[in-house]
Amino acid sequence: ISDAEQSTALYFEAWESGGERKITIDDRTLPHGEQELRARMLARLDVVGGRLEAAGDASEEAFGLLERLEAWRDSLLFTLDESGQDYVRVAEVRAKNVLLSANPIDIAPVMKEHLWTTLHAALLTSATLCTAGSFDFLRGQIGLDGTVEELRVPSPFDYPSQGLFYVPERFPQPSSPEFLDALCQEALSLVHASKGRAFLLCTSLKNMRALARFLEATIPYPLLVQGDEPKGLLLEHFRESGEAVLVATTSFWQGVDVQGEALSLVVLDKLPFGSPQDPLTQARIERLKKAGRDPFTEYQLPSAAILLQQGAGRLIRSKQDRGVVACLDVRLRQKGYGRQLIASLPDFQITGDIASVRAFFNGAGRDNLSEA
Repeated sequence: ISDAEQSTALYFEAWESGGERKITIDDRTLPHGEQELRARMLARLDVVGGRLEAAGDASEEAFGLLERLEAWRDSLLFTLDESGQDYVRVAEVRAKNVLLSANPIDIAPVMKEHLWTTLHAALLTSATLCTAGSFDFLRGQIGLDGTVEELRVPSPFDYPSQGLFYVPERFPQPSSPEFLDALCQEALSLVHASKGRAFLLCTSLKNMRALARFLEATIPYPLLVQGDEPKGLLLEHFRESGEAVLVATTSFWQGVDVQGEALSLVVLDKLPFGSPQDPLTQARIERLKKAGRDPFTEYQLPSAAILLQQGAGRLIRSKQDRGVVACLDVRLRQKGYGRQLIASLPDFQITGDIASVRAFFNGAGRDNLSEA
């Protein structure tokens, strides 16, 4: 077993040169000597498996160990198999580990074969299944064709009176060198207006780290940063504080529930379009292009609309919640697709005036706010 452990360690260490990155696995990106190291590791794993079988140990523990060993070996071989055109093989090199994965470019066939054909019926529910009022994108993504019953249920929340959606009238474009400084200054103004009690959600680690460094020296409220503690512990500290500011990335855009005044402001740095440098996003875009389809309108835009809904949805979690969602991306105002994205959001009152944000937090009624 020690030989197998050593060979496995040597194999994964071969990926670590070059710093943190996410790359598509192919002949150009495989580390030097990868094939030799892979063969050595697999041979050692085979030896361990053979010895477990030869030992004749019929205990549940021995059987489970052998089963896990075989599954791990099969998964590794599948992940490194470059011949499959329906999957993107990715190596994600992190500070402390290396993750290898094989991701289906199109999950619809997988869902059809392994899920929908095995069920008599299924009920899908979520607050973010629609884009611009339609279920079409979701149905296409997960392989739901034929007769499907659809139902949109109105929200129990009174978004026009409970919330405000702020998009600055003037702001640097996300691609501008001035964007990051403007993001920090605007976030500071918003956090002061809300007296802390905020989620600042970024679409990149770069923006998150820059924003956290800036706020650490400029706000009087407890600052929590993704990565400093486990996610559950960060949320526990956030709730207990009552005035904390949490800076995080897209992992906090989904599946996070903080009710009450502890969360009164959600700031989104920019629209959550998938990075074209991400191997899976890149592969899906290329596949749509080859099929003569428009990847922006058919994939990137509706995907961003769902994520934007999920990010904005962190704010109003009960009928008593009240607060502001701010998206500091002027493309919502300046681009034609901005209207489609706004149409997918809850029916917030929209403003481009930060004075209206301050008035909202000071208890002004809806009629006293400036609409966009």
